[in-house]
Parts: sequence; C-alpha cells; structure tokens
Amino acid sequence: MSEIDLTKRRSHALLRGGPPNPENIPAGCAFHPRCPIAQDICRAEAPAFRPAGASRARCHFAGET
Repeated sequence: MSEIDLTKRRSHALLRGGPPNPENIPAGCAFHPRCPIAQDICRAEAPAFRPAGASRARCHFAGET
C-alpha cells in the first residue's frame, strides 16, 4: 500500500450543475450534461471502464489527457 503525499496539490475541474437524477438518468454517459469535454458519443453510448493513470474510469476519453 502506498502512502498519500499531502504536499502534492492537484487541480480539479469544477463541474456545472448537479448529479444526474436517479429516476431519469440521461442516455449515454450519465454525466455528459455537466461534462466540459462531452461529445456526441457521450450522449449516445454509456462508456466502459478504461485505464486512467493508476486507476480506471467510466469515460470514453479516460487516459487521453
């Protein structure tokens, strides 16, 4: 198990809006309405897990930045 380096700072993107309504989840990626990099594929197709650094994320573009 690795230790957390509390001296490192990361920038986090602030997302507009709120989380998706669980009773009316949008088609495709549930977070596309508030994602700053959403594209047509995000509105049409739910993403699978993809590698994202040392972790994984459900994003069509994970690991590309």
